[in-house]
Amino acid sequence: MDTMEEPASDPVGDTAVVPTSQGHAGAPTRRRSACRSQGGLMVRARSGIATAVLVGLVAMLGTSAVSAQSPTSIDRVPGASPSATASPAPSATPFPWPTLPPPVQVPLPAPFEPTGPPAATTTRHRIKMEVWLSSEHAAPGEWVQLLVRTTNLGRVPAWSASSECGSSGTSATVDLQPVIPTGQEQTGNAAAFKRMAIADSSALLASFLPWRYLADSSTAPADGLAVGSWAECGTLPGPLRLRARATLEERFAWYPAGSFDGRVWFQPLPPGTVPVTIAWPFIGRGGHPPRHPSRMPVRATASIELTGDGPGTPSLPELVDIALADPTFRAWVDEDPTRATWDGVYVDGSPGPTYQNDMLLRDLQDAPPTGILTLELDRTPASRGVISLDPWTGRVLRVQFLGD
Repeated sequence: MDTMEEPASDPVGDTAVVPTSQGHAGAPTRRRSACRSQGGLMVRARSGIATAVLVGLVAMLGTSAVSAQSPTSIDRVPGASPSATASPAPSATPFPWPTLPPPVQVPLPAPFEPTGPPAATTTRHRIKMEVWLSSEHAAPGEWVQLLVRTTNLGRVPAWSASSECGSSGTSATVDLQPVIPTGQEQTGNAAAFKRMAIADSSALLASFLPWRYLADSSTAPADGLAVGSWAECGTLPGPLRLRARATLEERFAWYPAGSFDGRVWFQPLPPGTVPVTIAWPFIGRGGHPPRHPSRMPVRATASIELTGDGPGTPSLPELVDIALADPTFRAWVDEDPTRATWDGVYVDGSPGPTYQNDMLLRDLQDAPPTGILTLELDRTPASRGVISLDPWTGRVLRVQFLGD
């Protein structure tokens, strides 16, 4: 199959650079650490790693508990996906909640080949998109694959915006709102805080990862983050050309699960049907890239049935409600009704069992060995209000106020 999507490198004509930075609501770049989540997976991005390179690639959702030490990176070897089994928790007491292996410990299955009609198809701007799923049902602990064929039906090249390092800008996102409990309806500052916390954690959104990153052991994500040589490739994002009558074939994979820390602890997602939206960022046609591109995405939507019994623990929105029910933290949130002093809302997770390397948590008394979730509201000038919770039970551990 002809997969002629190419960077704009022709020796003739202009090459328009199309920036593809995707900002994240409620996450100023000055933050000491950022938190990214898909389906409840909050992936901690330290030391400037949380750049646009990672946005849309942090959707490695898993549902697991291994030992409460950060797992080492394991090369992904295509092969049969093993059935998921719970790993022992770092406690002598039986762990009451279902857990699954981290995605880095579950081998990718062999690439599937579609045998029937596509799960979704659409045609727009004379671009035809066809989508196949390896399965319309997703069991906890098993990868789901996605195959996308994008065909230019026109007689002239079609152009699309690229992603980081000049790679394809095709995206495949999963809307988890139909299955994630959203908790109570808040008002005023509490509603704003909850909205920004959910946005910072991306608790209601997941993404399929491009197969090329997952299958290449040299760039296989470690700790839930897709980082490697491609993150520093030095290639500016620019438009990509899809030749007339050509077809672009792309593969993606998703490990459906949730995690408060994105490294050690992973849980099943609640059961139910979730929509998957695939988008090809069409920006125009012609022999050369458009001088003033505007995105006119070609979208197709399929659906996946999540199976299993769910996590049995509070969702991220419900944990935010618990934090807002604490009178001390709520007073901090409500203090400025105009929110003019608000400098950012952040969500972060630490897996335990010890927190000696975390300045915020290492002196916490009676800290649970099975992880801590922190919700933070920063206000100017240089003030931080942080509430720490047990993510499994919702128990409030501490409220503290800090100055940078």
